[in-house]
Amino acid sequence: MDQTKRAADPAVTVALSYLGISLLWILLSDALLLFLGVPAPLLSTLNMVKGIGFVLVTAAMLYFYLRREFNVRFRLQSLLQEQLEQVQATQQGLRQSEERFRKAVEEAPLPILIFAEDGEILSISRTWLEITGYSQDQLTSLDEWTELAYGERKQVIRSVIDKLFSLDHRVDEGEFTIRCADGEQRIWTFSSTPLGQLPDGRRIVSSMAADVTERKKNESQRRRLQDEIHQQNQFLHMLIESSPLGIVSFDKAGAVTLWNPSMGELLGWRSEEVIGQRVPLMRQEDRAEFAEVARRIDRGETIEGLDVQRMRKDGGIIDLSISAGPLYDRAGQFVGVIAMLKDITERKRMENALRETEVRFRQLAENIRDVFYLNDAGKRKTWYISPAYESIWGRSCESLYQNPLSFVEAVHPDDRENVFASFAEQRQGKAVAVTYRIVRPDQTIRWIRSRAYPVFDDNGALHRIAGVAEDITDQVQSENRLRRLSQRLVTVLDDERARIARELHDQVGQELTAIGINMGIIEMHTRGNAQTAPHVEDATELVSTVIQRLRTLISDLRPLALDEMGLHAALRWYCERFSLRTGIPVSLQGDWETLNLTPAVNNTLYQIATEALTNVGKHAHARHADITLEMNEQHLALSIRDDGSGFDVDEALNAAYRNNWGIQIMQERVNALIGSLLVIESTPGAGTLVRVEAPL
Repeated sequence: MDQTKRAADPAVTVALSYLGISLLWILLSDALLLFLGVPAPLLSTLNMVKGIGFVLVTAAMLYFYLRREFNVRFRLQSLLQEQLEQVQATQQGLRQSEERFRKAVEEAPLPILIFAEDGEILSISRTWLEITGYSQDQLTSLDEWTELAYGERKQVIRSVIDKLFSLDHRVDEGEFTIRCADGEQRIWTFSSTPLGQLPDGRRIVSSMAADVTERKKNESQRRRLQDEIHQQNQFLHMLIESSPLGIVSFDKAGAVTLWNPSMGELLGWRSEEVIGQRVPLMRQEDRAEFAEVARRIDRGETIEGLDVQRMRKDGGIIDLSISAGPLYDRAGQFVGVIAMLKDITERKRMENALRETEVRFRQLAENIRDVFYLNDAGKRKTWYISPAYESIWGRSCESLYQNPLSFVEAVHPDDRENVFASFAEQRQGKAVAVTYRIVRPDQTIRWIRSRAYPVFDDNGALHRIAGVAEDITDQVQSENRLRRLSQRLVTVLDDERARIARELHDQVGQELTAIGINMGIIEMHTRGNAQTAPHVEDATELVSTVIQRLRTLISDLRPLALDEMGLHAALRWYCERFSLRTGIPVSLQGDWETLNLTPAVNNTLYQIATEALTNVGKHAHARHADITLEMNEQHLALSIRDDGSGFDVDEALNAAYRNNWGIQIMQERVNALIGSLLVIESTPGAGTLVRVEAPL
């Protein structure tokens, strides 16, 4: 309306001016004509001139007026055009500035968000989206952002954001934990700045964030490391203070920088006496040694287990084992020495005693006829072998040091399996005894009895295997001769028993039978004689009893059933008589039908079985006994078992050779059978087993 009004003003001015001039011209010209008294004929001409003059005057006036007006309008239009161009240029600059600002925000290396007070997100940086993992379509408003990033805390966060619009300066909001699209929790610090108002009047704010998640992690890790270092320092301090080893450190000048309580116990100086001081630990004769150690440490070497002697505060000398090494600062520069000291006085005393013992041991080992050896637990190394090895094996000791198992090469092939089996038992920590033959280089055969004993360390682990190998060739030969004598003795004994049995049966038995017949005749003739009949009857019964005992004695000496019907029948006959006599039932078990043994074996097994049953009847207080025969293609085993009171086998065997001829005879009979073995097993209260094993 103002513009229309301004445009209409010149037209009104022109119209009013024209109207005024016209009226003034008419009135003045008519008044002038009347005043001059112009005659009527000239009046029309003058009116025409007056009209032309009026037109010319008004035309001139309009020309000058309109020219001025048009000039003004032209200047105004030019000015407006110029201002319009300036406005357009300004708007273009604003658009470019806005675009640059938008790009600057979007491409900013930090998370930046610009939002209005109604919650609209106006601009968001790509970094914000990349870190959070959300898309721009997901973040069009503050409600969407707070819902995604803060979850249940969104209302609290929104109230904090709403307060930003009333600010007139930048504010640091602090740290907030946001949730990313992948669920990861990250820590951001926010700072916000008010940006004024939009043309529509809405207030806007720019918030910039810094992701401090890694810094927080690093700070947490650094605190944890600091705590660990502190704990380690405390532990190290406690370890040093409570260590039974003396721990000391020196700077480059030799002054003490660390001295734990154990050092005071070892050398007599307290820490407050020596810290920062040079301690006179060395004697004059130790200085060269110390100088060499110092040079080695200065070269970066570590000294371990160096045995030295040092001087105590009281002037005494102590044996120490020293381990030492260089100390460096963070720059790697040598700054001193740290050392650990251990009192080895007792160890030195024991080493001296051990050396003396080793000397005596070597003197003993090198002068005995038996072989003494010491191996590691796996028999991979020989620590010692006595010189007797060379005289018995005919091989050098050096060969055994080079190959600890080389002695097996001399073992008779038939005995190697037993030797290797003994190795397995030795590795299990068992004491083992094994007998075997060796073949010397001159092809002579020697019998060896080896006894190995485990040696355990302080932790109970097998550490060494010590043993003695004894040449028992003479003993074996003596035992063989004794066995042959035993065989001869048993044969002679059996022959003598058979001869006595035959003589008792053929002579004494017949004579007693004749006496019995005669006593029967006498008894018939004296039946009516009251004085003699009782005596005759007693004599007759006595003769019958003697005949029965004689038969029993003959059977005990040599049962006829053994020769005529075999071992099974003889044992069955004896067991029946044994059960009648003692009331102890005896059962025979096994495959007796296929039994086919030599007379010598039959007789030995019979005598051992009857002797064992005799002991059962005398001592066992058993309720039952059984005899069992077991056989395979190469061996047989005869077992006599009872359920009696039992006994201590070792004690009984020791007593047997002093007082009990029964066990001794059983052993000799078994010894007479080459390859046989007698086993006696018993436990007090659990019965007894006597077992004979013999080759077929």
